[in-house]
Amino acid sequence: IEEERVGRIEAALPEPPWERESRYRAWGLPPDVADFLAFAPGAGLLDRIVSEAGAPPLLAGTALVHGAKALARKGVDPKALDADRWVALFRACQAGRFGREAIPKLLEPLARDPDLAVEAALDRAGLSPLADAELERIVAEAVSAHGGDPMHTPTEENRRKRLMGHVMEEVHGRRGGREVWEVFKKRWEAERREG
Repeated sequence: IEEERVGRIEAALPEPPWERESRYRAWGLPPDVADFLAFAPGAGLLDRIVSEAGAPPLLAGTALVHGAKALARKGVDPKALDADRWVALFRACQAGRFGREAIPKLLEPLARDPDLAVEAALDRAGLSPLADAELERIVAEAVSAHGGDPMHTPTEENRRKRLMGHVMEEVHGRRGGREVWEVFKKRWEAERREG
């Protein structure tokens, strides 16, 4: 066999699972997630989501593994959610169409209906876009309505966490947690300066 042919064959071989696992661990994936994805039949899906949708590897990897397991526990075949719709889901998330907290809510309807588009799943789940003004109103109402609630351990940190819980419940996954936190933090600091 000619060396040139051997070189072409070697170049066309897929990445070995042990190298993929090492790369996934370097990305910060937990060992169980990295191990599972490195040896899974659709191992390249995480790479595709990261490269095409720009999703953080940790978010995409944990959603792929834990989301698939959650679907299987509900009796839903995780393989029914094809690679293109996984990518579309993360594209929408990265575009700010919904918060990462809503990913688990969207997986089941997408897996149950192979013809359901991501946008239709978002509409069906009530994940309409949340305007900045509406988010600021939700934060302001939570701070004014619950900012002085009695607490067992009323530390500043505990109060912020409790208020963020109220806000996130109201936001319902329509915006990402980091965005909500930034709006909340500004409002909280303004309230502290005024009070």
